[in-house]
Amino acid sequence: MSDSTCALLTNGKVYCWGANYYGQIGNGKARMPTLVPEEVVLP
Repeated sequence: MSDSTCALLTNGKVYCWGANYYGQIGNGKARMPTLVPEEVVLP
């Protein structure tokens, strides 16, 4: 599925939003879509 996207901001933070069918947004909430960008905490 390509119903999600992410953005890398100039400050180095990453935000993702979209369908999240398989947890690809990285917010720990698989199958819970979000239209509001959520910050992804990178290791």
